Amino acid sequence: MSEHSSNKQRDAGMTLPELLISVVLTGLLVSVISAASIVVLRTADNNEGRLNNARSEQNVSVWMPADLTSAENVRTEAHHLPCGPQAGFTQTFAPCPASLDLSNTSN
Repeated sequence: MSEHSSNKQRDAGMTLPELLISVVLTGLLVSVISAASIVVLRTADNNEGRLNNARSEQNVSVWMPADLTSAENVRTEAHHLPCGPQAGFTQTFAPCPASLDLSNTSN
């Protein structure tokens, strides 16, 4: 009967080494998960910015070719202004705003 009672006591709980191992493993898991969470939270706005840039670049690649092919007149000369009177064109262009300084520009 003493053999049966000692087995019952043994199965009643955990030994000290088992408890220490479980506490250490739990602490290790919590620290790894918290470190990963901190990294994700700190890089969230950076990832959002990169995602916005990628979307903008995709939109440009979708819409710009159609806009460029629909252009009636294309001027490639240096110092060509996008507004104001244009030499060699019979079309009238929108006047440049007075606050716009285009003296040091080139295309």
